[in-house]
Amino acid sequence: MSWAHGTTGLSDRCAPSRSPAAATDLTLAPELLARGYVVAATDYEGLGTPGPHPYLVGTSEGRSVLDAARAAGHLAAAGAGKTVVAAGHSQGGHAALFAGELAPRYAPELQVRGVAALAPTTEMATQFTDAATGSEANAFLAMQMEGIRAAFPDADVDAVLTPEAEAALRSLDRAACLLASLAGFRDQGITVLRTDPSSVPSVRDALRRATPGYASTKIPIAVFQGGQDPLVLPTSTAAYVARACTHGERVGVTVYPAADHGTVLTAASADLLHWLDERIAGNPAPVTC
Repeated sequence: MSWAHGTTGLSDRCAPSRSPAAATDLTLAPELLARGYVVAATDYEGLGTPGPHPYLVGTSEGRSVLDAARAAGHLAAAGAGKTVVAAGHSQGGHAALFAGELAPRYAPELQVRGVAALAPTTEMATQFTDAATGSEANAFLAMQMEGIRAAFPDADVDAVLTPEAEAALRSLDRAACLLASLAGFRDQGITVLRTDPSSVPSVRDALRRATPGYASTKIPIAVFQGGQDPLVLPTSTAAYVARACTHGERVGVTVYPAADHGTVLTAASADLLHWLDERIAGNPAPVTC
């Protein structure tokens, strides 16, 4: 199982593998190991390695998720095979969805049996402008624009971000991880946007390319969504599901009415483990479409 982590920040120091508890903090690792899974997890491109992190750019993230599975296969002692399931939360849900979309072309040697996305970030043009009212969403929006800049040099991000947001990003990229970034934008009352990102053609095109749900792979997908999520709204996830269904994907959706962005991990854990086991067993996946 290749796990894709949620947002940690833009700085190299935010790479999950730099934590001394990287393995024990991994979501559901004990349960997965007890079931006989080999668990691999990526830091994503640019976290702890040279160059910027293309935050919320699906091609970069999805390749990283598949590369983690490939890497596990090169460790003889791990005993990893070619049969793979991918899962992730928040940014990681976005990454896992793209891993599924990219797998047939990028990693055809892997047998990807399923993709599970918990509270996935999917609506690149509206995810954070819709979510909020608040400064936390503003911080995510600024980081998203920085990710677009990293992956699409021709995208005119300067036309979108305010100078104060640009300055804050420079500072936060050098020193801060997620919580400090959120606090920095909140405490400084930073205004992020000069204009709607979708009104700038080069940025709009980049956002479209970073949006999942336009592929048709037939790899089973499970989406787990909290009904009280203030960041990844249920309506956003529903928009992704409708788009993916239109393009021929096989998607099953489970909504936990009382769960929010964080607690969906606990609420969905038993269902997620069962769903992964069923994909490894080769059983048909329940689908909404």
